[in-house]
Amino acid sequence: MSKNFWSCDRAMEWISCLGLKSREDFRKWRTEQNSWTYPIPYNPEVFYGKKFPGWPTFLSSRYLSQVELYDLMQDLEITTPEEYRHFAKNNQKTYKIPIYPAKYYEKKGEVFMGFKKMLFKKMDCLSCASKWAMNSGIQTATQWRILGRKVIPSTMHANLKRYRNIDNKYFLRGGYYESNSCTCK
Repeated sequence: MSKNFWSCDRAMEWISCLGLKSREDFRKWRTEQNSWTYPIPYNPEVFYGKKFPGWPTFLSSRYLSQVELYDLMQDLEITTPEEYRHFAKNNQKTYKIPIYPAKYYEKKGEVFMGFKKMLFKKMDCLSCASKWAMNSGIQTATQWRILGRKVIPSTMHANLKRYRNIDNKYFLRGGYYESNSCTCK
């Protein structure tokens, strides 16, 4: 057996883009390909041994969409491409995320949004946003939404729901959170 085959995870990442439905489809595809172009073994269940997840998973390991991946990165507050790759390598099967998203989505015929857009950016806390709103004359959540990204600084969420534990009713009544309770530092 050749030692130059891709890892099982990398092979799954590639195979998932092909839309193969069965072991027979895989073997037919595999015999038609140059083994050096796609270094995936003809018998992955034998070559990968215990790492082989079974044919259904191997063939259809659907990864998260870009929107789902974006939401996950925001929730987990992953900030750098290096941190992302480390997380992806250690949690690929749990979260179904590609280690190299640009290559994966390109193979699917999509344009990858890029790490700059996808990864978490430290945002000003609700207290700082409230202070900015007060100084700008914004008194309601509706006014905040209408202004949106045109006026609200990029370090603040245009969507108030992104701020955890916000009391919209309090904001709607023109109340503001104390500016001395800043948590963004």
